Amino acid sequence: MLTIIYKWCRNWDHRNPPSLLNMLINMFLSPGNIESGEELYSGQGGIQLFLLFLALIAVPWMLLVKPFWIRHQLKKKVVLSFFFSPSFDSPCYYLFICFFFEKIGPFTRKA
Repeated sequence: MLTIIYKWCRNWDHRNPPSLLNMLINMFLSPGNIESGEELYSGQGGIQLFLLFLALIAVPWMLLVKPFWIRHQLKKKVVLSFFFSPSFDSPCYYLFICFFFEKIGPFTRKA
């Protein structure tokens, strides 16, 4: 999107503006190589290599790492909701009753 705005705002009087479609296609077919007359901005080859590297890292991250991280977060949430749920049949409520009231369970004092 930034390249579209940059292309619209730049004055192209002395030459034809480069094609954005060809720029995106060539970014993957020949990374880092910019044909003469097709350069949109200085340093374009290096930035395209960096963006291509980010794309190559992002795909395995989304397919492998992120699902395992979400699974870990959900397991942690399930465990926390089990112990800190306000229901009367949760283990924490039972321990609270046993410890503070000492009427039922393993904490009962025998006189």
